[in-house]
Amino acid sequence: MATNWWLYDLVKQGIARVDGEAPESFQAPQVPPEVEETIPNLLAAARAQIAAGDAEAALTTVQNILEKEPNNSSARTLLFTAEESLIMQLYASPLLPNAVPKIVMSEDGLTTQPLAPQEAFVLSRINDEWDVKSILSICPFREVDSLRMIRALLERGIIGF
Repeated sequence: MATNWWLYDLVKQGIARVDGEAPESFQAPQVPPEVEETIPNLLAAARAQIAAGDAEAALTTVQNILEKEPNNSSARTLLFTAEESLIMQLYASPLLPNAVPKIVMSEDGLTTQPLAPQEAFVLSRINDEWDVKSILSICPFREVDSLRMIRALLERGIIGF
């Protein structure tokens, strides 16, 4: 099972690609170009990004570190911190845990939307009755990834609250 998550992370980060897969609906922030990509510099950049409130960029930076050094304990600790910070940021209005998302796009509009398989799975769980925390409880993805997908669906006008 751990191999599947690792493979999912590689696809999500754009390192690997599934043949015939729809493009990701959102572009993850990249490490600032002025940062020389050594592990100590990347760790410092991730800490600075977290301190500046940019948990999404910090998460990307930490994932870059873990690609190079999967067992880096400092990066693993920062990964947890960045994910927790991003989850707290994502659980803001209107994406509250008790909010009930609704599909607001027409069926015709939905058929033209490029959805990644994971996004389609999350979207298929939106039924005008379940709240965000209920949807997350049945998603096989990490909480932070599921919240990012729900946010992307919201930003694209596919769902609303």
